[in-house]
Amino acid sequence: GRPAQGFAFNPDAACILSIDIATAHTTLALCTLDGRILSSHQIPYGAEHDPHTVLSEQCTIIDETLANTTHGILCAASIAVTTRVEEPTGQIIEAPVMRRWERLDLPGFFNNRYHVPVYVENDANIRALYKARKLARPGERQVADLIYVHAGMGLGAGIISHGEILHGAFGGAGDIGHIHV
Repeated sequence: GRPAQGFAFNPDAACILSIDIATAHTTLALCTLDGRILSSHQIPYGAEHDPHTVLSEQCTIIDETLANTTHGILCAASIAVTTRVEEPTGQIIEAPVMRRWERLDLPGFFNNRYHVPVYVENDANIRALYKARKLARPGERQVADLIYVHAGMGLGAGIISHGEILHGAFGGAGDIGHIHV
């Protein structure tokens, strides 16, 4: 057969947009394919604000950032929200903190604007997945089982079981903020 060829992954070939919509503010980051942050911005609008104001401010910053990047094209967007998310649509549901955001089509909005796949997930689940990968031993992709408790303006947990995020009925797995103990 032919001699073996070496291939290298080019993390700068494209970039990923990461958005974290917290209660009182939003953090935007443009990252390389290996997760290195190219630029990061925080705006003083979040889940408790009018979604159209927040989205308008986000898009202004995203457009400026994309116009100034030299790291290839945008290939995906990931959005973390501080409430339940319906699987697999990415719609915000049963959202005490994000009441005005319920049934707002975030994946559709960003897909229509930037023409990339858009993933929306509960912020505690995203943090759990990140931690599961950071705690992995050499040679492992991630820790298979983990519970990550996130205490911010609210209280939530991300649960990883057998390597998968547990969403539960109506996105309620890990929604511990209103449980009396």
